[in-house]
Amino acid sequence: MKLSSNAKKKVTMILMVAILSLLMTMVCFAATNYTENAVKWFLDQAFWVVIGAGIFGAIAAGLKRSITGVIVILIIAAVLAFLCKNPTFIETLSNEVGNVVN
Repeated sequence: MKLSSNAKKKVTMILMVAILSLLMTMVCFAATNYTENAVKWFLDQAFWVVIGAGIFGAIAAGLKRSITGVIVILIIAAVLAFLCKNPTFIETLSNEVGNVVN
């Protein structure tokens, strides 16, 4: 089966992205506390994904001239970014809610 040059470029790009993704995760295995480093790395990456998606969503809503959509998307992105940077806040909040319920 012969691949066209466009298909070869796509396969090459997919392999390069996969290899780069695997190599980026190797940083989290540089010490003895593997899981803690892996979670920190994941939350750092998730933070930037949330920021990018929030900006992209706000721009898309802005192009549709939906000011309410822009505001809602930015607020949701800000809350998610805050939770990515402060994951212990969820534990603290759930403990407080549990104390109020009991």
